[in-house]
Amino acid sequence: MTTITDVAKAANVSKKTVSRVINDHPDVAESTRHHVQQVIAELGYQPSMLARGLAQGKANSVGVIIDQSAEEVFSYPLYSDNLRGISRVLSAHNIDMLVHFTRDAVPYTDLYRQRRVDGFILMSMPMNDPQLEALIASGAPCVFTQRIADNGTPVAWVDVDFEGGAIAALDHLFELGHRRIGLVTSPPNKIYAYLLLRGYRTAYERHGLAIPDAFVLHTPAYTGPDPDRIAALLAQPDPPTAFACSDDLMAIRLVQLLQQMGYDVPGDISVIGSDDALLAQFFTPPLTTIRQDALRKGSMAAEILLRQLHGEAIPGQPEQQLLPTHLTVRGTTGPVRPADERRTARQSERTLRQSRP
Repeated sequence: MTTITDVAKAANVSKKTVSRVINDHPDVAESTRHHVQQVIAELGYQPSMLARGLAQGKANSVGVIIDQSAEEVFSYPLYSDNLRGISRVLSAHNIDMLVHFTRDAVPYTDLYRQRRVDGFILMSMPMNDPQLEALIASGAPCVFTQRIADNGTPVAWVDVDFEGGAIAALDHLFELGHRRIGLVTSPPNKIYAYLLLRGYRTAYERHGLAIPDAFVLHTPAYTGPDPDRIAALLAQPDPPTAFACSDDLMAIRLVQLLQQMGYDVPGDISVIGSDDALLAQFFTPPLTTIRQDALRKGSMAAEILLRQLHGEAIPGQPEQQLLPTHLTVRGTTGPVRPADERRTARQSERTLRQSRP
């Protein structure tokens, strides 16, 4: 394996000169630089990125902080798309990615103080993150893959228009004749859930309506809705004829629950998700959902962080990018049917199932 000593000997220069060439030090004659670079190419020498980073006072790695457990992250495709976008950009610049799960409030800012990372990309962080103040005070380069508050906190972020997507989703349901729409959403300490709920309320108000409090069901992200609460809601005199969910996995589990309860989707009840994760289009029936480009969001977050690391960001003006969402209509939404017609259809389906051998 070729070493820096081999390069220095072949080029007839000192190891210090070779190191200066590798690290783009300005105090090297151009002819010497060119000669050493030729020898490096001829010998196939690969500089140690770790040693180079130590020489430059850099870790050559970025911490990707995710406020979810590893089980939650690896069970939901949207995270994979985000991480793939981040990895593509960082890999192209020979920067490693250190993924850190912080569901238990581990002080991730220590990674920067210990010089294990040069900066952070933070995903799915709560609006009340107790480490935010310490992060900003540390001066660590950082980018969030969502807004962390609705008050203009001066940090860099890339986010999608959840509020606009929610309005488009409910407008779609209103166009199909639905007026009683239940919401199954994550707790509002997540900014995306907060913005989705705000979009839902805006859409309701545009039609001169208000969301009944009983129609809003909060449940942990990427889990199924509570069967008892769904059953109680559907047992009301005027139950929802449609549901909007804050992520696709929640929507798919809701569809499965409704089918187990004897309801047809979308014949009896329509369901719409959010994210357009890969499993949405392969589910039966395929899921109507609000699409976001998670791959692009991850790539843009990494590009913004690189500009910070390279000193190209404008001080006091953090980059903030809002990406559009798109309503993707598939097979889980349909026109509202009269209650009597829905009841008759369910009874017929039960009879058919009971008659099967």
